[in-house]
Amino acid sequence: AIYDRSKQAFVSYVQAYAKHECSLLLRLKELDLCGVAQGAFALLHLPKMPELKNRDTSNFNQQNQPIDPESIPYKDKSLAKKRQMEKEDPNMKIKKRVKTVAFSIKKENKLKKRLKRLRREQAENERILGAENELAENEKHIDDIAKEYSKLKKQRRLQRYNVRILNFI
Repeated sequence: AIYDRSKQAFVSYVQAYAKHECSLLLRLKELDLCGVAQGAFALLHLPKMPELKNRDTSNFNQQNQPIDPESIPYKDKSLAKKRQMEKEDPNMKIKKRVKTVAFSIKKENKLKKRLKRLRREQAENERILGAENELAENEKHIDDIAKEYSKLKKQRRLQRYNVRILNFI
């Protein structure tokens, strides 16, 4: 299992190296893939991948390695059984079952989420508008009180004026 993971890691490493944004510094053509495969990932053979098609892999020493990758046993018996089944019948591969949800159900759930979000946004907008309306009503009320107060002041002034005139006469 560790060897399989090292193969996957090597493939991921090479693909990430090739797709890196800074291609001026990290050039795949200048990378010693054979050295990286043997040194960093301890591979016994190079995996089949498009990045290796037009590359010289003569630096990879397969002759010095008497170990056959297929002879490495798995600790996990289920993986060993899976490998044995694939050896016997290469067309039959064990596929992982993916639980699929019907498209219409997914679409319905998506619409429910969208409706819920819209209702939440509408409630929030109504709450904000309610607060704004309340502020506007309070401002109107304050304006009305200010007008009444100014009328009262005016009446008081007139009353004082009338009292002065009456006292003068």
